[in-house]
Amino acid sequence: MQLVNNGNINVSLDLKSSVSAAAFIGGSNPNFTIMVFDHEANSCKNASGTGVSSNYGNYIAANTTADGTRYCEILQFIDNNDAVNFTVFLRIPVDTNTSVGVRNAILTATASAV
Repeated sequence: MQLVNNGNINVSLDLKSSVSAAAFIGGSNPNFTIMVFDHEANSCKNASGTGVSSNYGNYIAANTTADGTRYCEILQFIDNNDAVNFTVFLRIPVDTNTSVGVRNAILTATASAV
C-alpha cells in the first residue's frame, strides 16, 4: 500500500493496528508485522532530517497501543520525496484455530505536523 503526503507541511507517520498477532491469527508464534519504506527517495527522514527513521525498512510487530508505532519522524511534503509504501507480513501457524471464520484487522495511519 502507498501513503503520500500531498499537504504543505512535513508530518510524522504512525501506524496502529486494531488487533495484535495473537488476537488476529492465534496459534503458536503468529507473526503480524508492518514495514514502511520509501516509494520516492528520501521521503521518510529521522528527526534531524539527516538520515532515515529508526523503524524505516524494518518489519515491526503490529502495535495496538494508543499511539501505534512511529515509522517516520518526518514524512516530507516535497513532490518526488513525499511517498512511502507499507507492507504487511503474516505468518499463520499450523495450529491456528480455523473454526473462528473471517478475521479482520484495521490499520490506522496518523500524520501529525512536525
